[in-house]
Amino acid sequence: MDQITLCPLPDLPQRRLISVHTPVFNDKHRTRLATDADLVDMEGAAIAWACHQHHIPCQMIKGITDSAGADEREMLHKNLPEVSDMLTTALFQQEDIFVS
Repeated sequence: MDQITLCPLPDLPQRRLISVHTPVFNDKHRTRLATDADLVDMEGAAIAWACHQHHIPCQMIKGITDSAGADEREMLHKNLPEVSDMLTTALFQQEDIFVS
């Protein structure tokens, strides 16, 4: 497992994220991953892999809207507007976030 250290935005909670290439709807698989991470995603791995393949620097900001369960679509729709607003506000408060 490759690990990178992320620089969290100020005032946002810090969590350990693991990004995988396969869905994590299996309870046993999620339990194994939870020993190393607080959060699991699939999109981040795909983006990081594509950037790596094309030698493009990669920075990600992840907003968590729901759990990894198969029945969480309602939670995602409920939380998406608030999480989006929080991330947008945090991003635009950072003057140099888009400067590389």
